[in-house]
Amino acid sequence: MTISQEQREFFTQKNPAEEFDTITFNHPEFKAPLRLVLNQFRSLVFAGNEFIPVAAKIKLPDQGADLMPKLSLQFSRIHVGDEFKKIINSITPFGWQEPISMIYEQYNELSMNKPVNRYSLYVSEDGVRFNRSTIQVTACDDNPMVLSKPRNTESNPIYTLEEYRGLANA
Repeated sequence: MTISQEQREFFTQKNPAEEFDTITFNHPEFKAPLRLVLNQFRSLVFAGNEFIPVAAKIKLPDQGADLMPKLSLQFSRIHVGDEFKKIINSITPFGWQEPISMIYEQYNELSMNKPVNRYSLYVSEDGVRFNRSTIQVTACDDNPMVLSKPRNTESNPIYTLEEYRGLANA
């Protein structure tokens, strides 16, 4: 079956609908999730949630079977960045035992209620870096707070509250 020139042009063109990149940060110690829409000038609503506009650079995870998905985000400290720093600093030391969940979703004009792409990632304590003008966030696919299963349970015991009651005070 041959393809006509019109069909070839149709299948090679990008969707003309505008695309929106959104990031949602959440943690049990946050009062509310922090929702950002990247590189927009006004607040937008996606799936019933309002997202704050922020100028940002984003590097999406590389595609491949043997790569660990890693997303890098850099945005300005002006407006949202200082608020983000206050939220991060409000996490207690023991609160960092649970990572910040970060959800990247991409919407377009045609589907403002259902994302086209979605990544669910985790940000560890060392995945957030502040400098004078920017904030850099690095998130990866694996939860940094989940410990690997020990190979030898006698030499690497799993500490439980039943056996080690002092852990409850930590």
